[in-house]
Amino acid sequence: MRINVKKRYFFVFAALLLLFLTACGFSYVDEDGNSFSVHYIDVGQGDAELICFPDGDVMLIDAGPKNNAEKLVEYLKAQKIKKIDYVVLTHPHTDHIGGMCAVLDNFKVLNIYMPKIPEDNIPTNETYQETIKALIDKKINVVEPIAGECIKEDSIASVKILAPHKKVYNNLNNYSIVLRIKCDDMAFIFMGDAEEKSEEEIMKKCYEIKSDVIKCGHHGSKTSSDRKFLKRVKPKFAIISCERNNSYGYPNRNLLGRLRNMGVEVYRTDLNGNIVFKKEEEKCLITVDK
Repeated sequence: MRINVKKRYFFVFAALLLLFLTACGFSYVDEDGNSFSVHYIDVGQGDAELICFPDGDVMLIDAGPKNNAEKLVEYLKAQKIKKIDYVVLTHPHTDHIGGMCAVLDNFKVLNIYMPKIPEDNIPTNETYQETIKALIDKKINVVEPIAGECIKEDSIASVKILAPHKKVYNNLNNYSIVLRIKCDDMAFIFMGDAEEKSEEEIMKKCYEIKSDVIKCGHHGSKTSSDRKFLKRVKPKFAIISCERNNSYGYPNRNLLGRLRNMGVEVYRTDLNGNIVFKKEEEKCLITVDK
């Protein structure tokens, strides 16, 4: 049988090229055309982040307030989302879970991570009760987070739980699920509404927390993003999710000054709208659509 020498060398060259590109980190688009992207969605005074992984998995961190649920659903549909593999409801405040019922009504959700709240701390508001009822009615798999474990881990991407560490806190914010997501050579940390108490616990555990991007805790309030914690994270970019002219005065001026003095580039949903980080080949592209 005759072998076409040129064709044989072409396939050898192609295989070597693929190995080279993979070794150099050009592994963000898989055979189905999926790429890695992180979306900080403008949901007003609240939090919602969408992460699309190279293997096609989708994660939604928080679902914003109820009054912007339709806006969240429209954004997800615009990204051609049909199935959400992981939903992380960082903690049960209404500005983080308010849009969850609308998400469940419009998308197939496979797994939900929620912190376990002691009975005497469980919120009694209507939004929380509606959310829990919807999870039960739709028979969603609900998982309690365990600090130090990974929600997802493969050769390219990992999602590690950094907090919470205790069963009981005085403040619901410190029940927040904190995540560090790494995809090849880029890392992102998502703080929910975690405050300095949670930040201290994370640092004591000596986790790897250095990240390119931090989603500042508690909408950029004075109770989060302590200087020591930021020095450990060493972010290049900070994201603050808040509403323009909100009544809480977020983000805090001192925090903005702290980030500026550290040379961190700040993006805000109240000023920039939706903020998207996308890795294409060796470049990180940042887009806003305000």
